[in-house]
Amino acid sequence: MAKFKKLLSNKKILIGLVAFIILILGYAVGSGSAKANLDEGKVSYEALLSKIEQLESTIKNVESTIEDKENVLDEVEGKVQEANDKLDEEESKLNSKKDEVDEIFSLIDEKEVFSSDIEALQKELDNKSTEVDEISSLIEVKQSELEKIENSIVKKKAEPIDLLSGEYIVGSDVPAGRYQATNVGRGSNFVVYSSGGSLKVNTILGDDWGDGDYVFWAEDGDFIETAAQVKLIPIED
Repeated sequence: MAKFKKLLSNKKILIGLVAFIILILGYAVGSGSAKANLDEGKVSYEALLSKIEQLESTIKNVESTIEDKENVLDEVEGKVQEANDKLDEEESKLNSKKDEVDEIFSLIDEKEVFSSDIEALQKELDNKSTEVDEISSLIEVKQSELEKIENSIVKKKAEPIDLLSGEYIVGSDVPAGRYQATNVGRGSNFVVYSSGGSLKVNTILGDDWGDGDYVFWAEDGDFIETAAQVKLIPIED
């Protein structure tokens, strides 16, 4: 296309060449015709002038055609340039979309990693929940056992026995049986000896000074010694 445009840009040379060829052909034809007409006496000067006018008209038509082709060529080149610009624009948009797609795929990969981490944490949470359930079940069992132990000490409906600070003999001062010894004041030493003189109980009653209440068996002949006021609560055997 560039060569064709270059050729068209030299239209004066082309026109001259076409005119030269036409003139030669015309001359040849004219010469032959002139010779024949001279021989026959039919060719005139006016016919030759008419032929030249026709050639000039043809040259003008060729020039006009060349100009039209140049205009069409310029228009085509403009459209080609416009198409190239649009192609560049679309290519830029395509590259932008490609970057967006790459970013989306990157986010998908990150989502898969996060999903895997979440699944691992969920499994760990399930395991911890199972452990909590097991511990809760164990607590319930221990609580039930504690309740049984607490319920095993059933207090009798008999009235408690108040003992002042002093010494007492089981069977005469205190009825034989099973008792829960509890402090009345801040607490005190509480000692029980068997009838044979062996030590059966040696504790400190009260939460402030000792270990709280104490449950023991009182048998006939046992010796009870308390350093402060205490209360003996009868409980079932």
